[in-house]
Amino acid sequence: MNIIAGTAGGIRLDVPKGVTVRPTGAIARKSLFDSLGNLSGQTVVDLFAGSGALGLEAASRGASSVVLVDLSRHAIETINLNVSRVRKAGVDADIRALRHAAETAHLVLPELAGKVDLILADPPYDDTTAIAARLLGDEAFAQWARGALLIIEASRETSRNAPISDNSGLWQVVKTKTMGQTAFYFLKIPVDRNFSTCAEDLR
Repeated sequence: MNIIAGTAGGIRLDVPKGVTVRPTGAIARKSLFDSLGNLSGQTVVDLFAGSGALGLEAASRGASSVVLVDLSRHAIETINLNVSRVRKAGVDADIRALRHAAETAHLVLPELAGKVDLILADPPYDDTTAIAARLLGDEAFAQWARGALLIIEASRETSRNAPISDNSGLWQVVKTKTMGQTAFYFLKIPVDRNFSTCAEDLR
């Protein structure tokens, strides 16, 4: 698997071994990032990072700060190896790997509250619907992520049978994009959304 475009375009990435790791295919990844356009100066958080391919693609395409979150020790080791490769290729973004449960990463990243531009979430396909429901229903996460574009990746089959939605009313699906067997849900928090949680509670 390679970085597709940008400063580190063509650089090979390692993938953690294991049945729970399912990297986003190159065609789907290219389609996603081409649709996002210029990422220069953006702060990106990659949840369920696995190999770090999504976050590192963002860094290669100009993101200035990237946090790669995964609970697996082996995944973090692989991510750190991949980070060193893209840095050698000339990517100068602030990139860090965080070993933590992706669903609660916002609790240990209070300094990023309201400052994240893009959140990429690629949970295990078998658990996507349940994980998405917990993430989207978490008001603390929503307030922390306010202003960000959240993209959740799912299988096309999941998209057909149990489309990602937000029953809490915190988020709004603004677009869906399918490519092969992959579906991407683009979500934003409406600018007029009010929260019961105080911003100070997240710091």
